[in-house]
Amino acid sequence: MRPVEFRAMGTLLRSLATAGLFLALFAQHAAAETVFSFRSDPQDYVGAGQTRRFTPADGNMFMEITFKKVIFNLDSPSGYWTAAFSAPNYSDLVPGVYENAERFQTPGNGGLDVGGEGRGCNTTTGRFVVHEVVVAPGDVVQRFAVDFVQHCEGFAPALTGSIRFNSAVPLPSTQAPAPPGVPVAPQVQGLWWSGPQENGWGMSIVQHADQLFAVIYAYDSAGAPTWYVVPGGTWNPQRTIFTGTIYTPHGTPFFAYDPSHWSVGAPRGTITLAFQGSSSATFDYTIDGVSGRKAILPQAFGRDGYTPQAGLSDMWWGGAAQNGWGIALLQQQSVLFSVWFTYGANGAPQWLVMLDGVWTSPSTYEGRIYRTNGSPWLGVYDPALFRTTNVGSFKLRFVGDGAVLEYSVDGHIGSMPLVRQAF
Repeated sequence: MRPVEFRAMGTLLRSLATAGLFLALFAQHAAAETVFSFRSDPQDYVGAGQTRRFTPADGNMFMEITFKKVIFNLDSPSGYWTAAFSAPNYSDLVPGVYENAERFQTPGNGGLDVGGEGRGCNTTTGRFVVHEVVVAPGDVVQRFAVDFVQHCEGFAPALTGSIRFNSAVPLPSTQAPAPPGVPVAPQVQGLWWSGPQENGWGMSIVQHADQLFAVIYAYDSAGAPTWYVVPGGTWNPQRTIFTGTIYTPHGTPFFAYDPSHWSVGAPRGTITLAFQGSSSATFDYTIDGVSGRKAILPQAFGRDGYTPQAGLSDMWWGGAAQNGWGIALLQQQSVLFSVWFTYGANGAPQWLVMLDGVWTSPSTYEGRIYRTNGSPWLGVYDPALFRTTNVGSFKLRFVGDGAVLEYSVDGHIGSMPLVRQAF
């Protein structure tokens, strides 16, 4: 897929968990907790190579906000710890993935600074994922959930940790007590494809900690656009191979959507992604008894330009009232590449590509919507059959913690609120 992180299906995750098909990270029965845990690599200065876990029984834990920076504090007999997180460009911290975080923020990057017991970094690099942040009037933090990876002074050893403050978001499996050096999942969020020799199809991967949410954008036996969703899975112990189950839900047309008629459907098969770091992977699949293998790599589509907002890559959806569809939004520099996975007039899965966009204001990104057709994907793919059709336009308006999608597609005009989906 040439430019021509899907944030959807929160209830899909919960439904699959109920059916025993997918272990949702947000189990509804989970109790809120307050905890600070980390695992430190050997030679990491801040954590000194230790694995530690703190709860309120170990000291006073509290939150504060200073100049948009959300700060966790732990005052314990062993010493004082702080962990500070901030969004790019002095904006409010919202749920999402923040890449290229650093202690002294440069424009467009988030802020990250974790230290304690007299140990800290002069400079930091890393990333963090905010799963939940709820702030009451007066900058009172009511709930907060974040996972982070921090490197001191640009060195490789990492401090990998999690903070939960009055939050029911479970700790990721990589934060379970483990010896130092336990592998951490590579950072693979992005739009993946097989290169120009198979132009026309692709896969979005949105990553929260060690969980992946993948959507494959392909074509059915008639060459019409269809999609397959992999709403989670498991890693091998080395965190190099990810395996998940494939589903093809059905619903009602996007222009008259009724979530009561949405169906997950039976499993269609499995995928296995064997990552060679963050820059390439081998993609094996079995769908309806048809197996195949493809070499894939992340696609570069960004360009320099006016970039009033950063950190927008994620899965976005319309909330529980619109369960069943979503938008994978992936950002590189000034460009937002969005794929809307939804349903056509017959209720079958279809996807629409939103690109050719520009920032027309600090909060508005707008461009064209395309529908694509191509070679049947299960089998030998023929890129010569790839076609694009301009079917409308879109505007994405980012307001506070959420967004609004305004669209015109095939003569249908609509507007839908969007929020980030935690998984």
